[in-house]
Amino acid sequence: MEETFNKLKRAFDEEREVLAKEREKFEAERKVFENEVKLVNKLTKKNTVDEIITLNVGGVKTTVKRSTLTQIKGSLLELMFNGTWEDKLDHDKEGNIFLDFHPYSFNKVIEYLRERLLVDEKEKVPLPVISHEEEANFKRLVTFLNLNELVPKERKDVFDSIMADDALLISESGSKVQKIGGDEHSWIKGREKIASGTHTWKLKIEEFTHWMLIGVIRATENMIPFSYSLSSAFGWGGFSGEVYMSGLKSNTGWGQWQKGQNVELTVDVEHKQLKLKVNNGVQHTMNLVGDGPWQP
Repeated sequence: MEETFNKLKRAFDEEREVLAKEREKFEAERKVFENEVKLVNKLTKKNTVDEIITLNVGGVKTTVKRSTLTQIKGSLLELMFNGTWEDKLDHDKEGNIFLDFHPYSFNKVIEYLRERLLVDEKEKVPLPVISHEEEANFKRLVTFLNLNELVPKERKDVFDSIMADDALLISESGSKVQKIGGDEHSWIKGREKIASGTHTWKLKIEEFTHWMLIGVIRATENMIPFSYSLSSAFGWGGFSGEVYMSGLKSNTGWGQWQKGQNVELTVDVEHKQLKLKVNNGVQHTMNLVGDGPWQP
């Protein structure tokens, strides 16, 4: 009797183990199926107002889904394309909605919105890379459209004692630097390493008694007191209009550093250009040779 009971118990345990494995397999397959459904739903969102719309943006035609335009709640695009007000919008001769926006900037908005639909809700979509010449236009457009998450945030780069030599005094906030020792050359870099896009740094020269160069250098370069002579150094310096390109000096007479000057230094990685503007005056430009990332 006991032997029969044990056989039955073993058979029962084996059957339960098989069922547990089958259930585990079923759960795994169910999760795969649910993920597939989510992915398909992203591509084929079914709702009563979703459709493909052709827009005429400043003379350039673009085709986009309604759900792409209306996904950011509270934006002007959501209001314009929610199906209520389109008859009130301007149309071209072919019946397409006409938007008198800059095509480049609007296309960057559409690229961002398309990518935003493809990622998980918790995932952050990187802001589009905007050329330096179009930054102001893009900011005005996204502000007008009430696309707050697309408004470029002002970055603040700071000086860091790790990226400077010992003859410099850096304020606690990292916003000011002062030379405190000797007449030999010193060096300092910002923290940001620029590998893409367009970036501008704003500086003010509060005191100026020594020779100085302001520019960029490849982030991987080992700094030395005469770093301006290295092959990846580019910038403007001195008392008599010196320009350094790939560490080589030439005298262009661009001007000179003076106390009280407001300086804007811009690096455009895409076009490999470095730009300088002093006191909102004439812009000076030089071509960068080689690849970054760059540091100011």
